[in-house]
Amino acid sequence: GVSQYTNGWPRLPGVLDDLREVTKVLESQGFNVVIVQNPTRETMEKAFSDFINKHGHGEDSRLLFYFAGHGYTDKPKYGGEMGYIVPADAPDPNRDKTGFLSKAMDMEMFNVYAKRVRAKHALFLFDSCFSGSLFALSRAIPEAIQEKTSKAVRQFITAGTEEQTVPDR
Repeated sequence: GVSQYTNGWPRLPGVLDDLREVTKVLESQGFNVVIVQNPTRETMEKAFSDFINKHGHGEDSRLLFYFAGHGYTDKPKYGGEMGYIVPADAPDPNRDKTGFLSKAMDMEMFNVYAKRVRAKHALFLFDSCFSGSLFALSRAIPEAIQEKTSKAVRQFITAGTEEQTVPDR
């Protein structure tokens, strides 16, 4: 979770409370929780990769990835949209677009992470503005829930759509 940004984004003090509450609930359900607070892009990428390498290869494992912080949707001139989650060191794209693009983590990367996981079940939760841009990627509706739960599953939940601001509470 990112609550303190260093390059022009507003602070999100509610993220710390969210992390505490999510941790408490997950631990009460038997999950081992790894918390990464205010990560830079480099730290965030390393945290996701290390977590997958350590916990993501057990076939019967259940993994939950949770991000709380700012999100952003870019609309390039060539068309389409690209969603990002914002690490602590990413500058505001309205002031430094090139710097932002070099530091922000695009939502496409989470498809890559989901494919790296060998565990049967992985859930990705995004409590950030505009994180719904993840769903601009094609998603098939499961044919039958019972059938799908016997196979590998990747689920994504976001707090808002690609055009929606989400409050920090």
